[in-house]
Amino acid sequence: MKNVVALTLAAALFSLAGCSTLPVTEAQAKPVPSERVYLPQYLQKSAERSATIYISRDKGYFGSGCSHDIYLNNEKVMAIRQAEAATLHVVPGPTSSNWKQAVVSARTFPPRRI
Repeated sequence: MKNVVALTLAAALFSLAGCSTLPVTEAQAKPVPSERVYLPQYLQKSAERSATIYISRDKGYFGSGCSHDIYLNNEKVMAIRQAEAATLHVVPGPTSSNWKQAVVSARTFPPRRI
C-alpha cells in the first residue's frame, strides 16, 4: 500500500512540474517575428514615442501552443508566443492595454499614466 501511495504522489508531482513555466530573461528571449507584428510603428522609437513597455512571455509546457494577441489603445499590435519578447514605444501618458488568448478570453487593464 505504501508503494501505491508513493507512486501516486510521485506521479502527481511530475505532472504538476510539467505544467510549470520558466521566466525568460531579455538575453534569452527571441524577438517577435515580423509576420506577427501588425503595427510595426510601436517597435520603432521616435521623438513622439519616448516611453517604453517591455513585454515578455515565459517558456514551458503550460499554454505553449497558444499565442497571445497584444493590444494597445484597442489596436492589435502583435501576437506573442512562448519565450518571445518585444519593447513597445508609446507616447507618454495614459495607455490602455489588453491581451487575448485565442478568441475565447480576454483580460483588460485600465489606462495608466506612463
